[in-house]
Amino acid sequence: MRAKRRLRIVSSMSRKRHPRIAPRTYRAKPRIVDWIRTIGTAIVGAVATIVAGVTIIVIAAVKFDAAVIERILRSWARLILAVAGVQVEMHSVDRLDPKQAYIVIANHRSIFDIMCLFAVLPIPIRFLAKRELFEIPVFGAILRSLRMVSIDRSAADHPTINAASASALDSGLSLVVFAEGTRVPAADSRPFKKGGFVIAQQHNVPILPITLAGTGSILPPHGRIVRSANVAVIAAEPISSAITATKSINELVLETRTVVLRNERQWLPEQRK
Repeated sequence: MRAKRRLRIVSSMSRKRHPRIAPRTYRAKPRIVDWIRTIGTAIVGAVATIVAGVTIIVIAAVKFDAAVIERILRSWARLILAVAGVQVEMHSVDRLDPKQAYIVIANHRSIFDIMCLFAVLPIPIRFLAKRELFEIPVFGAILRSLRMVSIDRSAADHPTINAASASALDSGLSLVVFAEGTRVPAADSRPFKKGGFVIAQQHNVPILPITLAGTGSILPPHGRIVRSANVAVIAAEPISSAITATKSINELVLETRTVVLRNERQWLPEQRK
């Protein structure tokens, strides 16, 4: 129950932020409580991932029940966020159609981005994940049971990616693409890669720009200490499949990146550069 009280859904984005969710001041030096939180999050995260993962493998092997699996994923994410002391707020949720599959294009600031999206997005999501993750014992089986899409960064295996993407989208699952390609601090935001936009055009699905603001304060790239933080997940106006079909990939990339990063700057103007 504690995890649920830390989550808020807001129908429209406003410059006036809820006092509990306003960005917290970054602390360069970790405190004892940060070390305790880090250890607790690691232990709970590992146990929760194994329990949830094995349960999902069994369910998927017997009969793929999407509704049950989504509840497991949401509970898994919210538990880890609660232990980490993370409060998440979803903005402009009214822009999403729960019956529509999207290509979700998001920025990437922390490994906790995944938990935040699972926790508050009201649509079933899967991720494009690098192939190496599928080779990890047990974890790889979990990813396959969830129908995650494997990406081989060393080779452009377009037919396999297209087939896996089509299968997920046809099942009503939205695909999340961290378009920067890796986790980077907000100040070092990178150009967006084109892969997700190509998939959107090829499969005639809308693009949903999503901004994750504040996750870099939990655990930044290459960081080791988990800190409590306030996070906003901001949904921009989706780019319809009709519009997606008429624009070039470069236009879609520029438009989406501009919206995602603008929302991040508006939410975290006081974050250190």
